[in-house]
Amino acid sequence: MEKKLHRSRRNRVFLGVCGGLGEFFNLDPVLIRVIVVIITLCTGVFPGLLTYFIIAMIVPLEGSTAANPEQSFHENVADIKDSSIKLGKGIRSTFENQPPHKTNTDNSAVTGLIILGTVLIALGAIFIVEQIFHWSRWAFTFPALLVLAGLVIILVVLARRR
Repeated sequence: MEKKLHRSRRNRVFLGVCGGLGEFFNLDPVLIRVIVVIITLCTGVFPGLLTYFIIAMIVPLEGSTAANPEQSFHENVADIKDSSIKLGKGIRSTFENQPPHKTNTDNSAVTGLIILGTVLIALGAIFIVEQIFHWSRWAFTFPALLVLAGLVIILVVLARRR
């Protein structure tokens, strides 16, 4: 059977791009995620996020029955919308102190929140290091807020899991 690149349904945190790449290359999806985060941070975040979403739009979801690339694209956009809504509900329920709705994606929403918190901390740390060399009066305000936001997200998620 021919090996095809797809977005994973089983190894997914957000859209299954890294899980699908891990399955395609027979690598641990966590390793792929770490590489993607590092590349995204090193390229200035926006190019990496844009690339991730473009890949999510053009690579078909595992088990897709789309007859042509246009149908596959429409399925992918609908999946991105659904995944974003679920992640948003997970974030909202975390901050509203309500238990999230029980679905099969609860763990991926929690994992996504922990990744979001980690990314915010990393971004804040990178900006802080950069500001050390370009000192200004308010230079640390935004980076410190990023680190604080990341810590709050992670701590709230971990506290709710207990």
